[in-house]
Amino acid sequence: MKNNIWFNKRFLAYALGLSIDRFGNAVYSIVLPLLAYSMTKSFIDMGVMAICQFFPRIIFGFFAGPLIDRAKKRNILFKALIFQSFCSMLIAILFQWSFLEMWMLYASGALLSIGFEFSRTAEISVVPEMFEDKKVDAITSLATIHTLMFIAGPTVGGLLLKFTSYGTLLWVNSLTYLGPIIFCCWSKIPNNRIIPKDKGLKTVLNDMKEGFQFLRKNFVLKKIMLITFFNGMATSGIQMMVLFYVKDYLKLNDSQTGLVLAVDGIGMLVGSIMVGRLKLMGRGPFLQICLCLNLTGSLLFLWPSTESLLIGQFLISVGTFSYLVSMDVIIQSLTPGHMLGRMAGLFRLFNYLIFVSSTACRSFFVSKIGIVNIFALSSFLILMAVVLAKTYFFGGQIKDSDFNFEKA
Repeated sequence: MKNNIWFNKRFLAYALGLSIDRFGNAVYSIVLPLLAYSMTKSFIDMGVMAICQFFPRIIFGFFAGPLIDRAKKRNILFKALIFQSFCSMLIAILFQWSFLEMWMLYASGALLSIGFEFSRTAEISVVPEMFEDKKVDAITSLATIHTLMFIAGPTVGGLLLKFTSYGTLLWVNSLTYLGPIIFCCWSKIPNNRIIPKDKGLKTVLNDMKEGFQFLRKNFVLKKIMLITFFNGMATSGIQMMVLFYVKDYLKLNDSQTGLVLAVDGIGMLVGSIMVGRLKLMGRGPFLQICLCLNLTGSLLFLWPSTESLLIGQFLISVGTFSYLVSMDVIIQSLTPGHMLGRMAGLFRLFNYLIFVSSTACRSFFVSKIGIVNIFALSSFLILMAVVLAKTYFFGGQIKDSDFNFEKA
């Protein structure tokens, strides 16, 4: 039992801080889109809000990895959390004073996304360094915390909207960013630089060039990215469509919508449990299962009803979260420590591009071809990912020996 990661006091302190932060983020995940919907009643505006939360990450994500590799990670993490708290307080103040307009919400969401990009990339970089002997245990345990908070957060947020206001929940979120700062002081996050400090833009660009060259030469990562493209284009932004459907078509209230979003969190929890079987199952079969879950969930959306949407969302949540967490393990098992920040940043950048492209396409086409046809197209894209995974893994192009689970 002493070898259990949960008996590590350092990990426990870090996990408590992360729990507070993720709970606030989970509450925010229901408040922000519902606030946007209550202001405009438009799916396009909800889509623009989602894009504003991700598009800046594409720009700043390009530089976040190399900068974090050269910076003191604890300083970056704490400053990013304080910046996010400030942006959240700004939204709460504007809303409380009745000054909040949609463009302000867009701008605040964009600033929050910049802060999140730096804090999240720093997290990915410091966790393997802090818990080097138990990397996979730490990653999967933190993923479980993340999912538990995203079960509780939307549910609690939806219920609280019955008794309080959007403004109150916005204030709650702004304060939760301070939780990880307090607890992370006890977890002794390393503050060293892996690479000597150099502030020159040319050096940062050279670092990114090295990252691209490493990615270009790694056959496994390139094939995984292609599968991820088709799967991501199909599943990114699905939750926004479900949210719009239950509000605009099914006319569910905020607390009921919170319960719908909690299904997504439950699926994430099940997905995080699935990742624990990575050492017992070949990589190919595992990814095939994830993709097939996504495909089944997407097919259920072709007959939209409350029941089919809930089941479909659950299956897609299980499959997508299992897939994404396994990607973190792949990156960490195939990437040298001094390049981990850059590779994590590049993959996050890739996922953000997919999310923005997918959300923009959905927002544009939903009024032209209808939600059901959007779900049909998503099913086709996931099927393409399934075919590619079967070709690469079961066709012998990628072998399980390519993944170094022992080092992960």
